[in-house]
Amino acid sequence: MVETHTVRPWLALLAASAVALGLELLGRGAGPLVALLATALLARFAAKLREGRITVDLLMGFSLLVLYMEGLLLEAALVAGLYAVAEIAEDLVEEAARRQLVGLRELLPRSTLVRRGDAVVEVPVDDVRPGDIVVVPHGGTVPVDSTLVSRYAVFDTSMVTGEHTPRRLEQGSLAESGYVNITGAAIELRAARPAGESLLQLLVREAEEALAQKTRAERLIERVTPAYMVLLFAVYAAASLALGPSQGLVAILAGCPSTYIIASSYTYMLSLSLLARRGVVARGAHVLEKAPRVWAVVLDKTGTLTLGSLKVAKVVPGRRFSRELVDLVAAAARMSLHPASRALAELSRSQLPVNYAREEPGRGVVARVAGRYVVLGSRGFVEKHTGEELPPRPCGDAATVYATVEGVFVAAFCLEEELDQGAAWAVEKLKSMGLRVVIASGDSSGSVRRAAERLGVEFYAGLRPGEKKALVERLQGHGPVMVVGDGVNDLPMLAAADVGVAVARVALVARSADAVLLRGLPGLIELLRAARVFRVSLYTGFTVATVLKLAAVAAGL
Repeated sequence: MVETHTVRPWLALLAASAVALGLELLGRGAGPLVALLATALLARFAAKLREGRITVDLLMGFSLLVLYMEGLLLEAALVAGLYAVAEIAEDLVEEAARRQLVGLRELLPRSTLVRRGDAVVEVPVDDVRPGDIVVVPHGGTVPVDSTLVSRYAVFDTSMVTGEHTPRRLEQGSLAESGYVNITGAAIELRAARPAGESLLQLLVREAEEALAQKTRAERLIERVTPAYMVLLFAVYAAASLALGPSQGLVAILAGCPSTYIIASSYTYMLSLSLLARRGVVARGAHVLEKAPRVWAVVLDKTGTLTLGSLKVAKVVPGRRFSRELVDLVAAAARMSLHPASRALAELSRSQLPVNYAREEPGRGVVARVAGRYVVLGSRGFVEKHTGEELPPRPCGDAATVYATVEGVFVAAFCLEEELDQGAAWAVEKLKSMGLRVVIASGDSSGSVRRAAERLGVEFYAGLRPGEKKALVERLQGHGPVMVVGDGVNDLPMLAAADVGVAVARVALVARSADAVLLRGLPGLIELLRAARVFRVSLYTGFTVATVLKLAAVAAGL
């Protein structure tokens, strides 16, 4: 439902215009009602002026007043009605976009479990104090920045860092708010900071502040209103002095901005509706006005350019290597839900029996498959369980999983994130449009560099959220910047961007964005194309309308 405080004034204006039109057609006289409509618009202009905004309400109200004075009541009712319909239509489109979005504050956990003596009680997150023992179940989110009390824990840190590879922390390590416990059991942490000073709340607050500092993006017609008003009243004054007040009124009547208002509003509405059908939800007309002016596009990597899953990019054979041994390794990998294990499991479809399996979260798996001893995981983990000396960097800086069978080195599997082919196509289109494309990621430099090399773009890796925002602000020194992201760690740079675009894989992030791509990065090309067509259409329409109005003024004078 559309917010009533936004639409109600325009519904009232539309209803009053309809009544005035009916009265005039019935010969009952709509003069008092038209005068009231003009007064209402002028009063609205005065209210907006106190907020520091000059709106078209002045011109519309003045035009209605002039029409009233000239006795053109039917025309006045029609102009007021069309103006109301245009404003209602735009509010409907913008509200439809708002319904797709979620408040930033919904990112924050409201309550958490805290140990009080021998009991575990649920308390509001804001009541957690430094030193409290916080209990986070499997799948739960760390509510405040804390140090790990449990011996170890494995976390999904993608909400904060954008990195989809699980992170293992040892006792005493700092776990920041927003980390998700995927250890497989509940863990205990000691709160290090109160909620208001923890990372997740700081990120949300920074994004909200950046959004608040953004001046309201006014429509083109509102930006040109002051100059247009001065010109129109100057022509009115000059014509009145030279030819008399009645001739001066011609300038006001011909210059009535209703043509601009109605044409621009319906152009906005049509463009936004067409984009929505193509999987792009824009939060307002300002997106279409700003998008054609951007010179650079900053992209997050994980979830925006990549699918967030790993694949085996290369296999470095060991002392013994065969298809049969790979089948054994893949069977053992199926016993783990770690992203690296899932990638290895895809190497074989054979259904070998697993007699025994034990996983050490974040390190590796020990299993007996078809009666044979299989170990896979990090270099240190495999060497510890087999005594086999393994090559130190067979995959360079890429993620590596080592595997042995019966204590003999089988292979090193080199992993990389799977690139979204639709995103790769979109990046090529962005470059062909003459835009500078930059990857800004919190991931390790190796994975970001490989993605950037495949796409042929520049990159910045290992960035914290504040550093991403600083990069955007540095680029804004050369012109407007568009940012595309999908993680909570992208919130500050999305809010700071001239045009912030969220990929819908993480719907909660959409609240700080100007537009949402429901079908991935290819939707960005649809947005840019639509914005460029919109700009040409709008300026062409304004130019034609202005020429016709000037001709009407000249003919009337």
